[in-house]
Amino acid sequence: MFYNIPAGLDQQRFDQFAIQISKGDILGGKDIYSQSPLYPYFLALMYSLFGHSSVMARIFQMILGAGICVLLYLTGNRIFNRTVGVISGIICSLYGVLIFYEGELLRVTIAVFLTVLLVFSITRLSKSKRAAIWLIPGIVLGLLILCRPNNIILVLFILIWVVYVTLKNKKLLIGRFMCFFFGVLLALTPLFIRNHIVGVNLFSMSSQGVNAFICGHDSRSTGCGFYQIQDDTYTEKNQIQTCFNILKTASKTPSKWFKQQANKFAAFWNGYEIPNNSNFYLSRKFSGLLSLPLPSFAFIASMGIIGIIVSIRNWQRYLLVYLIIIGCFCSVMAFYVLSRFRQPIVPFLILFTGFFIDWLWKKARDKDLKKLVFSFLFTAFLFFAMWPRPQQFILPQDHYNMGLSYAIGKKYSNAIMQFDNAIKLRANYIKPIYMKGFCLLRQRKPRLAIREFEEVLKLNPYYAKALKSAAIAYGWYLKDKLKARYYLDRYLKLRPN
Repeated sequence: MFYNIPAGLDQQRFDQFAIQISKGDILGGKDIYSQSPLYPYFLALMYSLFGHSSVMARIFQMILGAGICVLLYLTGNRIFNRTVGVISGIICSLYGVLIFYEGELLRVTIAVFLTVLLVFSITRLSKSKRAAIWLIPGIVLGLLILCRPNNIILVLFILIWVVYVTLKNKKLLIGRFMCFFFGVLLALTPLFIRNHIVGVNLFSMSSQGVNAFICGHDSRSTGCGFYQIQDDTYTEKNQIQTCFNILKTASKTPSKWFKQQANKFAAFWNGYEIPNNSNFYLSRKFSGLLSLPLPSFAFIASMGIIGIIVSIRNWQRYLLVYLIIIGCFCSVMAFYVLSRFRQPIVPFLILFTGFFIDWLWKKARDKDLKKLVFSFLFTAFLFFAMWPRPQQFILPQDHYNMGLSYAIGKKYSNAIMQFDNAIKLRANYIKPIYMKGFCLLRQRKPRLAIREFEEVLKLNPYYAKALKSAAIAYGWYLKDKLKARYYLDRYLKLRPN
C-alpha cells in the first residue's frame, strides 16, 4: 500500500535496518536486534543488488507468493490427491489477503513461504530411510524462526509427528531427531556468532518479543491488535523473567486472563482482518484486483474446519497438517492477534478446503443428499459465525498513514483528502489536522494552513510543530512579523535548543 513509507511503521523500521546493513554494518548494530533479523537481511540483499528501491523486493515477494501456490499444490498432491492439490493451488492464488501482503515491506510472505516449504520438505522426505536429509527441514525451520521467533513452537509439533511415524525404528528416529535439531541450530548459527561478537545473549533475536508477550497477556490489553504499556510495570532486563512475571501477574486475576484469551481465540477465527501498519480494507479501495469478490478468511476457515472434521477418519494420513495448524494457532495465541500474524495457518486450511470440495463432489456424484445437506448447513453456520460483523473496518490511523505516504511523495491534494477522512472518523485527531495544515502550506495556501495549525493549538497549546509551522506561515508567506514572532517565541520556550 505504501510506496513512500511513513515513519514509525514496521515497514519503515525494516527499510532503515536494511539500509544500515547494506551500507556495510553487517552485524546490524551492537545490541539485541530490534526486529527478528531474517527479513531485514533479505531487504539488505535486495538493496545491495538493485539499489535502494522497494520495487524489486516487492517483485521478489510476488515470486515467493507464486511459489506458495506451487508448493501447496505439490503438498496437496502428495498428502491428499491431485484434485485437492489443484483446488488448493487455485484458491491460494486467489486469496486476496496474501496478494495484499506480497506488496508490503513486511515479513508475511516470507513467513508463509517458509512454513509451506517446511511441510513440503517433510512430506517429500518422510519415506526416506536416510536420516541425514532431515537437515533440510531443520534448516528451513531455523530460517522460519529467524523470520518470526514465535515459530519455535513448531519444533514440538514436528517432533510429535516424527516420533509417531518413526517409533518402530528407534535408530532412524534418533537419527532424524538429531539431524533435524542440527539443521535448526545450523540455520541459527549466524545469529549465535553475531550475538557473541556484540556481547548479548546468544539466543536473543528481537528486543520486541517481550512487548508482544505483554500485549497478549497484560489485563489492560484486549490481545487483539498492538497495545503499548505506558508505565514501568515490567522493568526486568531478563526477558524470560519478565515473561514469567507477566503470567504471575495475570494469575492473580484468572477470570480476566481467560476472558482475554477467549477474546483472542474469537478474533483469530473471525473473518475480520485486524489491521496494523497497513489496512487490507483501505487498500481494496485502490486496487481493482483486491476489490473483486475473492476468497475470504471466513470462506477458507469455515470450509477448512469442515474438511478437517470430514478427514478425521483417516487422521494418521493427515496428522502432520493437523499438528502444523495447531502449532501456527498456538504461535499466535502466545502473543497477540493480527491479520498478518495468522497468515501462515491459511495455506493449510486451504488444503482442507480443497479436500472438502473434493469430498462434496464425490458425495454429489454418489447422490448422498443427507451428507450434502448436513455439510452445507454446518458450513453456512460456521461461515456466518466467522463473518466480520459491521464495524469500523478502516481506522482513522489507516487514513492518516496513507496521507503521510502521499505527503512524502508530494501528492498533497491526495494527502489532504486522506487526512480529512481520518478527521471525519475521529474528531480532534491532532496528527492529521496538523499534517493537513502542513500540506496546505506546501501548496502555498498559508491562510488555510494557519487555520489548521490554530485548530491544533486549541486542542494542545504545547504542540511544538504547530507553533513552528504557524510562525513560518506568518513570517515567510504572509510577511506578518509580529504574529510570526509571537508563535516563534512560544515555540522557543518549548524547544529552547
